[in-house]
Amino acid sequence: MYSEGYYRDAYNDSNLLWRLELDYWGWFKAFLDEERLLHPDKAALILHEVESRRHLLAEIEDNEDRKYFEEKFEEFTEFLRTAVSMGEPIQCSI
Repeated sequence: MYSEGYYRDAYNDSNLLWRLELDYWGWFKAFLDEERLLHPDKAALILHEVESRRHLLAEIEDNEDRKYFEEKFEEFTEFLRTAVSMGEPIQCSI
């Protein structure tokens, strides 16, 4: 699964979307089809919204936490960019 592309974001204090004032169960899920696929056009919309909230990470006071979330941000946005550029849907498990 990792060779084909994989991103995991635990639903705990390390959750990137929570730091960006978003969530998987409501906001993100609204972009999925009935088979829980995130199609490239919807992934592009998510990417745009996530990127518009990057400034929220700068507000994290702890340097280690900020670095951690910046790295997760880069990983997640690159994952989305790759799916969009390849025109591939993402199978989501939420």
